[in-house]
Amino acid sequence: MVLDQIDIFSKENFPSLFQSNLSKYYEYSVSELFLKFAENYFTNGKADPLHHPKYGNSLIRIPDTYNSKCLKRGLSKDESKVKIIQKWDGKKLPIQLFLKDFRRWIIQEAINENKKQSQKSKSKVVSFEKFNQKGGRIEWIEKLLQTPLEDYRNYCLWRIIGPYLLNVRGLSEENTVKLLQEWLDKCNGMRRLSFNPRSKIYSTIKGSRGFKPISLATLKEENRELYFLLENMNILQKKV
Repeated sequence: MVLDQIDIFSKENFPSLFQSNLSKYYEYSVSELFLKFAENYFTNGKADPLHHPKYGNSLIRIPDTYNSKCLKRGLSKDESKVKIIQKWDGKKLPIQLFLKDFRRWIIQEAINENKKQSQKSKSKVVSFEKFNQKGGRIEWIEKLLQTPLEDYRNYCLWRIIGPYLLNVRGLSEENTVKLLQEWLDKCNGMRRLSFNPRSKIYSTIKGSRGFKPISLATLKEENRELYFLLENMNILQKKV
């Protein structure tokens, strides 16, 4: 983690990115955040904005295999096949060439995160579905609680399930921990978690106080891949 040892990139210089558990980069190292920058940089801004690469998930797909996510979305085998577009020429570029651009990028990310957290702290109101009167339950989130996922587990914890259990169903922290742990155990059975579940659960509870789960409209705008995945899994009611 070379960048973490450079003073100008110290986490202390960017508290909104690394010290707030509301930030999407809360558990990142600076070097891992560079992966996010590099992905955007080398694709000329065309990379998936919802993709957050880390050391634990930055794996190269094997050529001539099939991307299961593409197959689940209904794409053909040919469209889902992993292909080699261009082979590496073996030349390494010095990282110093990108540090200036990376510093500009990380400063802008910190500014954006500051604005977002400021807006949240002022209103502490997030639009969400009107739920039925039987215990304040939201049907699609109840279905999600019974359905393990291979991806988006962290996102679901802090944007959907944690705030729902605490602030809609009004459960105690003890019962919330129990339900979140049960859900993560099922998710881990599908694909191993890339984070410490106990630590993640308690940071979720701490960051969820006073917030409601996001609405389906916000989910579709903020995380389209997860929205359509839940729709295809019949967790959401498809529009006809």
